[in-house]
Amino acid sequence: MQKKFTLIELLVVIAIIAILASMLLPALNQARERAKTANCTSNLGQLMRAQLLYADNNRDMILKAWSPMKFGSQDWTTWSQVIKDSYLPYEMMNCPANPDVPKQYNQYNGVYAMFDACRETDTGANQTRVRELREAFGDFFRVASGGSAVYLLNRIKNASRLIIHTDSVYGVASGNKGKMAWQAKWSDHLENGGIHLIHNEKANLGFADGHVASMNRQELYDSPNKVKFTFSRNLASYKY
Repeated sequence: MQKKFTLIELLVVIAIIAILASMLLPALNQARERAKTANCTSNLGQLMRAQLLYADNNRDMILKAWSPMKFGSQDWTTWSQVIKDSYLPYEMMNCPANPDVPKQYNQYNGVYAMFDACRETDTGANQTRVRELREAFGDFFRVASGGSAVYLLNRIKNASRLIIHTDSVYGVASGNKGKMAWQAKWSDHLENGGIHLIHNEKANLGFADGHVASMNRQELYDSPNKVKFTFSRNLASYKY
């Protein structure tokens, strides 16, 4: 005679499956996060190679976050417009861990942030910051009339420590909350955007020599960049 499962036995099997699932799901989620972190690292590496290729074609200069330089029908341009046009597709300009990246190219909330040294140091009150940056990295940035500026790669010292691109996000006070910010300062938020510690409270970073690494909040502050302002994974802001 064929033996049938009792209700108790069926419930025990279901309970075992539920327990196994609860044990496996965190591991699967962690694996998924690690894959996104790895993809982000790859994207940033490709972006830094694109920037260095652009510099190689343009007398060792790269544009800062934005410049009043004619681009198509516009009288200004952002770094991503220049890079996207000839060097790298939009799909590789952003972090796959951020769920709010627009499907179509968006130069303001769909790309990694670029460190804007010129905005960091554009007032008389920031002369201390000018000295800090130039002591750490050399006389590497130029600000011209109208806000136009470039970074001079051949003048950077300690290039392996200077952050150019980074994971980023707009904070709570912005209409773009949760989306990627296209430019950033290290001493404070810039238009409510800043570095995003999206990868287990670390940010992926692209450096001026082309390599990519990750840092947590303390490591960012202790680095020669002396980053004082960050957003946590959950958008809580922190300033030293």
